Amino acid sequence: MIAPLLAVANLDLHRGRRTLATGIHFTLDPGQYIELCGANGSGKTTLLRLLAGLGEASKHATLRFAEGVETFHFSARHAFRPELSVAAQLMFSISLFNREVRPEECQALLSRVGLSKHQRQRVGALSEGQIRRLMLAVMAGAKRQIWLIDEPLNALDTEAVALLGTLISEHLAQGGAAVVATHQPLDERLPALATHRAARVRLGRDSTLVKEACQAAPHIARAAPTQGAGLFWVLRREWALLIARPQDALWPAVFHWMVVSLFPFGLGSDSALLARIGPGVFWVSALLAMLLAGQRMVAADHEHGALDQMISAGLAPSLIAAGKMCLQFIAIGLPLSLASFPLGLQYGLSGETLVLLAGSMALGLVSLSALSALFSALGLMARQAQIAVSMASLPCFVPVLIFGSAVAQSAQAGLSAEAPLMVLAALAVLSVIALPVVAARVLMLAVD
Repeated sequence: MIAPLLAVANLDLHRGRRTLATGIHFTLDPGQYIELCGANGSGKTTLLRLLAGLGEASKHATLRFAEGVETFHFSARHAFRPELSVAAQLMFSISLFNREVRPEECQALLSRVGLSKHQRQRVGALSEGQIRRLMLAVMAGAKRQIWLIDEPLNALDTEAVALLGTLISEHLAQGGAAVVATHQPLDERLPALATHRAARVRLGRDSTLVKEACQAAPHIARAAPTQGAGLFWVLRREWALLIARPQDALWPAVFHWMVVSLFPFGLGSDSALLARIGPGVFWVSALLAMLLAGQRMVAADHEHGALDQMISAGLAPSLIAAGKMCLQFIAIGLPLSLASFPLGLQYGLSGETLVLLAGSMALGLVSLSALSALFSALGLMARQAQIAVSMASLPCFVPVLIFGSAVAQSAQAGLSAEAPLMVLAALAVLSVIALPVVAARVLMLAVD
């Protein structure tokens, strides 16, 4: 007897306090697919997300995968960033699933889905149907055993529907399996798939099998999630996005230069006054610039579904948060700290004070980058109250501002700046260790 790849029994689906479906039961063998049907709101998408690892099953349910089995989630959201080129997006998407795709393989996939002429074009310029074709290329290139497909026929023309049928047939022939949520039965558009259908599950308050499947096997264990390409993959992707949208890094830097440069014009030429308020102006401006840069740090990935795909692919949310924090510091934090040297001349700061100001800002901006990423993640859970979240975050930044300003003020007073520098270093280390873990938990709550 062939061991099933997936066993589901006694599964109930909930959205908040509302019950969507009850008593879901099926098993999935190699070479077969399960079709999910039901009215809008019956839980088809919720079930696929749960199977993809984007939710938790109830305690009494059986939800088990065979050892080593991994899933690919073909979501209603494409998980692509519009700034990237089609070829670059395909490379990043496939490499997320633990495999490096060669350029020639990427070319072959694009040619197969009819996008070879658009490989240099940005994803944002594609039509909805072309984006769905690119999703098919990613699904075929990911090489996962179980495909979780949500409404695959949407926005596909006749040629693309035939391509979808070919890809699913090849996948099933190679021992793969699929769970497909659709309002229109696949065998009506793709009759060749009818012999591969194991069951049609109708979701609702009393979920039923239109065609009976095998009994659930409670001994099957789901494979442990992988880390994907890890932190290096996140850094490469964030760097590519930064190159595609350099204004994301340039605008905070321009904002900082504007704020810092305006104060000498407004306060006049009193060098003693300018030297006294200079460190505070630099730190407040840097804080506002980091908050400005952090607003969209994770929002764009969540909006396009990329955050869901990264987590369902097995990439740890803590690595996602750490990678974004790291690039935020490299692309924005370091330039702001280095800008202290030319901008500090407007305030008449001495060479020693400028060196300590730049060094303390480099340390402090590690903490500010991590905090801005955390509150950017919190903003996902309060989409209608992002201003309130930003205001609530200000007290958390105050210790960094106090000790950061104290470094330059100590140098101006002829005192040792060792103590505030040590505090800033300790805060930076604490932020690097703790905040990615906290942000990861927030990201999971936002995705669920």
